[in-house]
Amino acid sequence: MTLDDINDDLALAKKPFRVVAALAVHGRLPLLEHTIRRLYQKNGCVKVICAGDNPEDKVLCESLGAVWVHIKNRFLGDKWNAAFKKAKDFNPDAVLFVGSSDWVSDNWFSVMEPYVEKYGFAGVPGCFLADLGEEVRLCHWSGYAFCRPERADETIGIGRMLSRRLLDALNWEPFSPILKNSLDRSMKDRAKTKGYVDHMVMDSRLKAMSLSTSLWPNKHRFSDHWEPNGRAKSARMLPDEFLRYNFPEAIELYETLKPMIDEKIDLERRTSIESSHAAEDRVQNLPV
Repeated sequence: MTLDDINDDLALAKKPFRVVAALAVHGRLPLLEHTIRRLYQKNGCVKVICAGDNPEDKVLCESLGAVWVHIKNRFLGDKWNAAFKKAKDFNPDAVLFVGSSDWVSDNWFSVMEPYVEKYGFAGVPGCFLADLGEEVRLCHWSGYAFCRPERADETIGIGRMLSRRLLDALNWEPFSPILKNSLDRSMKDRAKTKGYVDHMVMDSRLKAMSLSTSLWPNKHRFSDHWEPNGRAKSARMLPDEFLRYNFPEAIELYETLKPMIDEKIDLERRTSIESSHAAEDRVQNLPV
């Protein structure tokens, strides 16, 4: 094989699919650390962008190789737009939309790539939710079709991928800047103004998961999914095998958080007992 042959093969070789992840962050440092590591080591992001204003978050993100964008923690739409705009600097083919508590399976980019290239905007119908408390609980939410029929054709936000051509059309601002919630719908509506519909990828190889714990405020209320009469209509699952096979880092995270969770639970129980005793004392001291 001649040098010319080698150069011809290189010219014809498929270029790597470059993906940047855009995150809006605020606290939850133990989880954030695992999320950033996964995005680099398991998903293969070329860069992770973190937008926020907490100095501790900045130190952690930059220590893990993420790019920090300082922006006030006021409007979530504006905050996430800042992350997407910064992503443009790294010449991505697509940007991954995830939060600091959202994980996607290792194969996400390779499976999603052809859909992103064809449709410009792609996501999945539902996700798994894991709650790290006294024990690990897991359930599966099948998506909007099972609880919000009017949104049956809408993908969930976790793991959505937006192509460069769509982001160029949106000036790299996929959200209304003054939003504090309902970002999933805002992204869908803004993309539609440019002629893009979020394509729903139905592939069982893809796994998206949102994590919650009682140690901090969470994006999703796990009880809505876990309780039999919960409005999300999710299905309970056994967590061990699923997590070991798909997201083993969740087990490591739980082992890290468990002492803090146990301490919080113990404090809440002692506080409840003390309050109960105080109430009994007040009743006993009432005049007869």
